Formats: sequence, C-alpha cells, structure tokens
Amino acid sequence: GDIQYNGHNSHDNLNLIYWKETKNFQNGCSAHITDGHYSNGNMALPDMATFIIENTTFGDGVSLEANHHCNVGVTGVLCMPQYVLHNVQWKNSNKGKKWVQFQSGNFQGHNANQNHGGVFTLSPSDADKVM
Repeated sequence: GDIQYNGHNSHDNLNLIYWKETKNFQNGCSAHITDGHYSNGNMALPDMATFIIENTTFGDGVSLEANHHCNVGVTGVLCMPQYVLHNVQWKNSNKGKKWVQFQSGNFQGHNANQNHGGVFTLSPSDADKVM
C-alpha cells in the first residue's frame, strides 16, 4: 500500500523523519508528505523512487538528508532518488545553514556502487515562479 504523512508535525528531534524506502504512489502523483511542519532536526529521506513533499513548512534548523540509507544492508539499493518540492516554504532564520546534505562516507566493506546522490527539484508550477 501507499503511506502518506498528512499533517505531520515534528520539532526538536535528531530525526524529524526517518524513512528508509518507499515507492511511487499507485496514482502516480500523490505526495509522501503533505501539509506538514518541521523544525530543528534532520529529515532522513529515502533512497529510491520519486519522493514528493507538498504544502509543507520547514522552520529553523531543518536539514534534508538524501540517501541516508544508501547501500546499507538490503534496503538501500537504488541510491538515486528524486525529491520533488511543491509549495514548500522555508522559514529558516539561519541563512548560513546547509539545508541539504548528502552521504559522503563509505560505510561498506567495498568501494562499488557508492552512489551518494539524489536530485532535488521544484514542481513545474513552483519552478515557473522563480524562473
């Protein structure tokens, strides 16, 4: 089945969200996180599929961590997700803080397939506003 966090609020946690794996929704367009509010913590996002966050506010101290479970055990296998941000508001008063982080260490006993990427993109309607 499809799992959606609707109206989820998380504040002042080490991990505001800790999401290992997911899939695209059956209808092809529903968001994984919608109408949420997050502040002061890390959003550990999954390693696969297109992950959509919509109508959500990120407050002070939020960091989006791509591929937090890449190549760990049998769950982090694809390691090149796309994160779509639609109608997301950034209310971070600390303009010097990084809001995206990628895994940079190799925690496996091999050097193969250590893909520490991910693509962050705006939805088409949001991209039109800034272009």
